[in-house]
Amino acid sequence: MPDMATRADIISPIGDLLSDDSLRAAAEEKELAEAMAKMEFYEQVARLVVRFRMDYSLSQEELAKRIGSTRQAISRLESGIHKPNLETLRRILHAGPESQMVIGYRKAEAPTKPELVSV
Repeated sequence: MPDMATRADIISPIGDLLSDDSLRAAAEEKELAEAMAKMEFYEQVARLVVRFRMDYSLSQEELAKRIGSTRQAISRLESGIHKPNLETLRRILHAGPESQMVIGYRKAEAPTKPELVSV
């Protein structure tokens, strides 16, 4: 009786070992998870900018005019996929009549991911 092939020895339809496919998929998932973790901060900043704009009843166009930028730049910032520039954030802060920007952290009671908070 011939030896039974192990799962790692089974050839996938594209010609690679399934174990190779699994290793590649795991590496891609890890890269994706790392990229998403990095982008999470940008998404949090984007939500703060959207909330700021809504609190002052500003359209993207109106906010852009107040800070000397374009609607497209505000849209990119609010998309959460672009790295925010501190100078842009400072200008947005000054677009509101009575606003303060507080950058900080709060210690979680239970171990969790860090989160950006605004006051």
